[in-house]
Amino acid sequence: MKILTTLSLLLLLCLSSFVSAQDAEFIWAEDDYSGSQIYLSQHKNGVWQPAQKIIDDHNLNILPTLGGNSKNQRLAVWSTVDNKAKSVLKFSIRNGNHWTVPQILTDQMPTNLAPVAVFDANDIGWVFWSANNGEDDDIYVSKYEQGIWSNPEMVNDENNTPDILPEAGLDNNGNIWVSWQQLQDNGYVDITRSYETKSQSKMLTSNAITMQSVTQIKSRSNLDNNIQPPKMFKGRSRATMYFPTNKTRPSKPVKGYLH
Repeated sequence: MKILTTLSLLLLLCLSSFVSAQDAEFIWAEDDYSGSQIYLSQHKNGVWQPAQKIIDDHNLNILPTLGGNSKNQRLAVWSTVDNKAKSVLKFSIRNGNHWTVPQILTDQMPTNLAPVAVFDANDIGWVFWSANNGEDDDIYVSKYEQGIWSNPEMVNDENNTPDILPEAGLDNNGNIWVSWQQLQDNGYVDITRSYETKSQSKMLTSNAITMQSVTQIKSRSNLDNNIQPPKMFKGRSRATMYFPTNKTRPSKPVKGYLH
């Protein structure tokens, strides 16, 4: 029941503001007769380009996100849900115009939802998501380096409350920041953590980052960004708007439509 509740919450999620006059990319999942497929559209010169189907299978694919490195490669990550409501994280990488065959990023938990992807200055991909082991939701992270994903590690401190809906980007020092929603006595509140990325070490080094700095990053992007999703977007699950030139907050979730 907790798995279904969490999934329903994510499908209903919405953010009120969208993005900037710069070029952008939009990734979303849309139902068809056999499941749900993942599409991508690029915003160029003020116009959304025709949608490209990047994942074409018979699975229920939801909550896609997008990240990119300095080589103009793209990393798409999403959740695939089976008929028992178990969800795994999958990914595909675009080199040029070709997307790789989808592979599993992780299936270590019964529920893996709401991924967000960001690349650091060393072109290492970081993916954060919310996972549930049957008790409560926690935020996890895995790094993609030289074609290998690191073992998922929990980001939040151990607790008995849900931690959900991560967002991520780079701060002014080039370190990774991640914020998420944690249920407390007064409702859901923002929690933030950062990871140093200057070292080439594969070990994660976490340090505190002020909530004020992340709030400023989010507020600045909200003011700068005003691109609306393409009219062709009719998906039910949360989608992602991605901004290739915005390193501090490269992606923002966008609500889906309920039919």
